[in-house]
Amino acid sequence: MPWKIPGGLAELGEHIDEAAVREVEEETGIKCKFHSVLGVRHTHGLQFGRSDLYFVCRLSPIETIQEDGNPLIPEPRPQEGEISAVKWLPMEEYKAMINAENGHPMMQHLMKVHDQGEDNKYDIQKTLVGSVVPGRKPSPIYHAPLHTKDEKEEF
Repeated sequence: MPWKIPGGLAELGEHIDEAAVREVEEETGIKCKFHSVLGVRHTHGLQFGRSDLYFVCRLSPIETIQEDGNPLIPEPRPQEGEISAVKWLPMEEYKAMINAENGHPMMQHLMKVHDQGEDNKYDIQKTLVGSVVPGRKPSPIYHAPLHTKDEKEEF
């Protein structure tokens, strides 16, 4: 596959959303905002015989405002010594690539999740919750979307 989405490892003590935003910025120079988790792949027997959790997140680039007042999404730049090339890839081109012969089954499935709605209604959401341990910072919980009472009755 000629292109892949940015990825990497979370640092010790780093939350999923923070790791996703940091990795994209490190690899492409693009500052992003975290919205949600699209899905998680759980694989066993990888490096050092360990299991692996791979999170795919919905992010959006942070635009800068030009002098004329129009928004500008910066051009990506490859991380020196790590990445040979980066570019904005139109979604239809990415989908064609992952759906081609010998495509990418995980990303095919996650694109179906992505396409359910840009409003993140069905994505795995993040909520910060307090701790019962005095002085401990709130922790993120990643969970299915919360529904209103009216929405629950539809199920």
